[in-house]
Amino acid sequence: MATFKLVKGGKFNLVKSVKSVLVGLGWDVASRPGEQFDLDASAFALIHTQQGTPRFYGNGSHAVCYANEDLVKNPDRSLQTADGTIVHTGDNRNGVGEGDDEAIKIALDRLPPEIVEVSIFVTIYEAAKRKQDFSRVNSTFVRVVNDDTGEELCRYNMATEFAGQTTVQVGSFVRENGAWTFKAIGVGSNADLGDVINQYS
Repeated sequence: MATFKLVKGGKFNLVKSVKSVLVGLGWDVASRPGEQFDLDASAFALIHTQQGTPRFYGNGSHAVCYANEDLVKNPDRSLQTADGTIVHTGDNRNGVGEGDDEAIKIALDRLPPEIVEVSIFVTIYEAAKRKQDFSRVNSTFVRVVNDDTGEELCRYNMATEFAGQTTVQVGSFVRENGAWTFKAIGVGSNADLGDVINQYS
């Protein structure tokens, strides 16, 4: 089956037979000689309050990012939640090469039932200190793969619209009536990872 191409604001409904997904993220960086330009992918599992406000599930137990010291750190440098439902396969610090630069695996069928959203972000590490932003990042994409079969289900190629910004919320998995949908969000900001964490705390 051909990959479904998403545009900003679009969504893709995952059939119930899809139990686990791999979220692959890729980008190219126009770095300068000797410069470190490190992008990081993160996944935040959320509940929604009665007012519809997203908040961390389990006080951040399922916030998969390098800042969460409570995650399980594996010998292969991957990070995962204690229950193994969300796994970050490893940090790529330069964006060199083709294909996915970073990937996150999510066992949708095993997530605690209170979780209704898993939001995916890409942030620039120490952006303010290094005076970096997304104006030097291009060819950014996110793709959703059925992790059991390897089939790419949908892909969202983002436009180069984030100049001057340091964080991009690329998309979210949202659970509605027991079914999961991936929504292409593509919203940038001048937040850093700490700001995103505070937003959901």
